[in-house]
Amino acid sequence: MKHEENAWKTLFEKQHASLAMAADMLVDHDASSGVILNQALAVLAGSSFHVEFGYPAALRAVIKTAVAENRKSANSRTAGSPEESYRPKGNSLVGNLPWPERSVYYLREILRYSRRNTALLLSLSDANVEQLCSMAARRIATAREFNSPNLHHGSGPVAVGTITAPANPSAVMRE
Repeated sequence: MKHEENAWKTLFEKQHASLAMAADMLVDHDASSGVILNQALAVLAGSSFHVEFGYPAALRAVIKTAVAENRKSANSRTAGSPEESYRPKGNSLVGNLPWPERSVYYLREILRYSRRNTALLLSLSDANVEQLCSMAARRIATAREFNSPNLHHGSGPVAVGTITAPANPSAVMRE
């Protein structure tokens, strides 16, 4: 048992950056990725370790722990508007998506999880997963078009070089 515990700990140390990124992408508040990694490691500590399945098992444990932490935090917060609960994660296009889109897009398009597996992990329907992934892809394409990492619809104008473009170009077309 001690050997397997050490194997998990060594894996988490070697893969810290990628596991921490997964935790950061899947939490909608300022939870420490270190806390999530420690909780995931504690979950795996008693399980058997196989080298070929170690990283996928560790990643899945981190994902499940991060999603559970996010749910626990969401249930304990007072209800606020989407703008109030929005927390960008870094400067990346994906990190600046609203949490539902970010989590789905990260699992589907970056980690290449199946639609069904993503839906099960996030407690969504398959249709919701497809819709959120599509919305995220549109936001990313729009941000790339305007050369801006700012993807949140309620964030105001987006500066593009010396030109200021609206944060939601489709709103301008409707006016």
